Amino acid sequence: MTPPPPDPIAAETPPSPSVPPAGRHLTIFSIGMVIVSIALVVILFVVEIEASVPASGVIRSRSSTTVTADQPGNWLPSAEVWLPGTTRAGGEIIGQISGRPIPLPMLPTERLWMLVESLPDSGSQLEPMQTIAAMIPVNAGTLDPLDVEVEMEVPEKYAGELELGQGVRFRAVMYPSRIYGFAAGTLRAIEPIVRRPVAGEPFVRAIARVDRSPFPMRLGASIEATIILGKRSTYRVILDH
Repeated sequence: MTPPPPDPIAAETPPSPSVPPAGRHLTIFSIGMVIVSIALVVILFVVEIEASVPASGVIRSRSSTTVTADQPGNWLPSAEVWLPGTTRAGGEIIGQISGRPIPLPMLPTERLWMLVESLPDSGSQLEPMQTIAAMIPVNAGTLDPLDVEVEMEVPEKYAGELELGQGVRFRAVMYPSRIYGFAAGTLRAIEPIVRRPVAGEPFVRAIARVDRSPFPMRLGASIEATIILGKRSTYRVILDH
């Protein structure tokens, strides 16, 4: 017996797609949410990131010194012109007060004193303890300032996290960090008091020595600093800020 010919309409009709069981989408969504939740917990409580606090400050030399008059008298400098940047060896006579020589403090031979403020005019009448010269030590070969450090102001809300020995990154305002990079230092002193300026927020003063710098450390230059507190969990860093 010959089978009937196939129905052409039925042959052209595509098979209907299979329908997933009810609830399958909800299961996939739930599994995805569990994975996301686990990842979030790991990021917040397991992963540690660098915690830091901001500060601002200026560059100075901790070995800067001043020469003052120990008696009243008429000032006569040893040279006609003493401008900031003038260098002299330790022990050198810079002038006299009423005939009494005034020497600079002694220094090792590899160091010189650099004048950072102009001396009084010749013939000036000096009073006891009046400043004659403000000096900083510099390298005798390169004239780079020595014993350089940064005096910083740390906002009061961050000061409780400070500890001696913490690392510090410095960026000089006059030297773009994207070109010159960052200097590095170590926190060496923290004042035990909170200062309250007339304008601005309270701060704690901290001092960091400069260990290395890719740019010249010009005394008095403005610095933006980042004090490294160490590794903290992500959620702790978020809460602290």
